[in-house]
Amino acid sequence: MKIKIEPGKGQGEVILPPSKSLFHRTLLCAALAGGESTIYGRLAGEDLDATCRAVKVLGAQASVTQDRVKVVGTSPFHRPEATLDCASSGTTLRLSLPLLLLSDEPVTLLMSKQLAVRPLAIYQELLCEKGILWEQKETELFLSGKLAPGQYVLPGDVSSQFVSGLLLALPLLDGDSKIRLTKPLESRPYVEMTRQVQKAFSVETEKTDDGFFIRGGQPYKPTDFIVEGDATVAAVYETLNGFGSSILLPNAPISLLQGDARFSELAKKVRDHEVVDLTDTPDLSPTLFALAAFYGKGHFVGTRRLAYKESNRATSMKEELSAFGVELTVSENEVLVSGSLQKPSRALFCHDDHRIAMALATLCTLTGGTLDGAECVGKSYPEFWQDLATLGFAVAEQ
Repeated sequence: MKIKIEPGKGQGEVILPPSKSLFHRTLLCAALAGGESTIYGRLAGEDLDATCRAVKVLGAQASVTQDRVKVVGTSPFHRPEATLDCASSGTTLRLSLPLLLLSDEPVTLLMSKQLAVRPLAIYQELLCEKGILWEQKETELFLSGKLAPGQYVLPGDVSSQFVSGLLLALPLLDGDSKIRLTKPLESRPYVEMTRQVQKAFSVETEKTDDGFFIRGGQPYKPTDFIVEGDATVAAVYETLNGFGSSILLPNAPISLLQGDARFSELAKKVRDHEVVDLTDTPDLSPTLFALAAFYGKGHFVGTRRLAYKESNRATSMKEELSAFGVELTVSENEVLVSGSLQKPSRALFCHDDHRIAMALATLCTLTGGTLDGAECVGKSYPEFWQDLATLGFAVAEQ
C-alpha cells in the first residue's frame, strides 16, 4: 500500500486509540482473574488482536464490542495443549510466554518472520535452566514444562518485556520468587506500568536493590479498567501541532503511567539542541528523529536497543531521512542528526514498522512525499491515514 501526502496543515479533533502497552497488560491480568472484568477502550490493531488470542489460549473468554472488552478469567494452570499465533507482536509473545508455562501442557507459539528474528535468547537460557523443553524452528516455538518459583537472573538492558512477563506469572506460583538483574533495567516505565496494572488486579510485587521480590500465592481479582489514550500516538499529533497544525486530543493521557507521556519534555530538549536520552522511551525515537530533522540538528543517547524493535529504528530512519537530505550518524548507543530538510528524492519505505510510518508522515506534511508499505500502521493504529484525511491533510492511497 502506497500513501501520497501533500504539504499542508490539519485541524480538528482526534480520539486517540487506547494505549497499546496498557491494553496488553490489562487483557492478560483480566484473563488470570477469576470472574468478569470490563476493560474500557477500543481494541485497535493487529498486536492487540494477538493478545486477545492469548487470552483465549489461556482458557479465558473475551467479548469485544466497539468501546470495551469483557473478559471472563480462569485458572491458567488447567489449560489444554494449545497453539498461539503471536503474528508480529513481540509484546504478546514475551508477556504471554511465562503465563503459558503455568500449565504443564505443551504449547506452540507461531511468529511472523519479522518477529522470529527478534531476541528470545534470554527466555531460552532462563527456562532451559529450569527444565523447560525449548524447541524453535524458524517461525515456530514449541515449549513443554512448567514454570517453578525461584530465582530468575537476567540482564535488564535488552527488553523490559522479559521482566514484565515474569512479573505477571510468578505471583501465581505456590512459592516466592526473585528476579535479579545483572545490568541496569532499561525501559523501566514499562515495567512500572506492568506493576501498576497488576496492582489494579490486586497483585503486588516489591522492588529490591537488584531487581524484584515476588510473593507467591497471589490471586488476580477481576476489576474494571479504563485504558487511557496512547501516548506514543499522541506524540505524532503533538509533532504535527509543532509544525503548525491545530489538533485537539480529548483523551490525551494525563498521567505518567506511560513513559512516552514525557514527549513534550523530550521534544523541548530537541528544540533546544540538548542531549536526549532514549533509554526509557525507545518507541518515541522515530518521531523524535523526525523532529530533529525539522530543527536541523539532534543528539540522542541510549539508542542501543533500537536495533531490536519492529525494525532497526536507528538505521531505518537513517536510510529514510537521507532522502530528505538529513544525515543520521549511528553508533552503538548514540545517534546524531544533521542537515536541512528538503522534499524527499524518492519514495519512502516504512520498513514494516508502524512507528516509522507515522514519523515519516509528519515530515511529509511539510515537504510532500510518498510512503511505500504504509499498511504497517495496522499493527497499532489502522485508522491513522483516515484520521489524517479527516483532519484536512491531503492523504491519498495510490
